[in-house]
Amino acid sequence: MFAQSVGPDNLRIDDDALGSAFCGLCNCAEGNDANRNLIVELDVMKSVEYICENWTDPYVLASAAKLIANLAYSNVYTAMMCLSAHCEEALNMSIRKGGGDKNPDVQEAAMMAFANLSNNESNQTHVGASGAIELAVQVSPAARRSHTCVNIIGGGVNKGQRCLPHIVRVTDTH
Repeated sequence: MFAQSVGPDNLRIDDDALGSAFCGLCNCAEGNDANRNLIVELDVMKSVEYICENWTDPYVLASAAKLIANLAYSNVYTAMMCLSAHCEEALNMSIRKGGGDKNPDVQEAAMMAFANLSNNESNQTHVGASGAIELAVQVSPAARRSHTCVNIIGGGVNKGQRCLPHIVRVTDTH
C-alpha cells in the first residue's frame, strides 16, 4: 500500500515528490469521473488520510486536500468513499496542525474539499459532525476565498468548488 511506503521512518520520498504525486492525481481527477472512480477504487484515500494526519509540509497538505476536493466534485460515489476513509477528519487535522491561519493554501484547499464532500444531505450531516463548520468559522477571516467558507457554513450542496489543474512546486537545487 502506498501509505506504508512513505511512512515517517522511510526517507525515500521527500515532500516535493509526495506533493507532486498528489498534484498529478489531482490533475487526473479534474473533470474526469472515470479517473475519479479509479483513484478511489485503488484505495488511494487511505494514503491521503495517513499523509494528512502525519505530514506538516503545506505543499503536501494543500495538494492532498485539492485531490480530495477534485475527487468529491459533483460525484456522490467518490465523495462517499472519501468520507468512508475519514478524509474529513484528516482535513480537520491538517488545518489544526497549521495553527489556524498559518497556511492559507491548506485552509482554502480543505474548505473546497469540505464543500465538495457536502454534495448531498447525508454527506452534509457527516461533514458537519466532523467539526468542519466550526473550523470554517474559525478560519473564514483569514481565508483568501471566503466564499468557499460560506459554502461550508451555508451547506455547500450544488456549489462545488473545482480545483483546476495546478503546477508542481519547483525547488531550487543550488
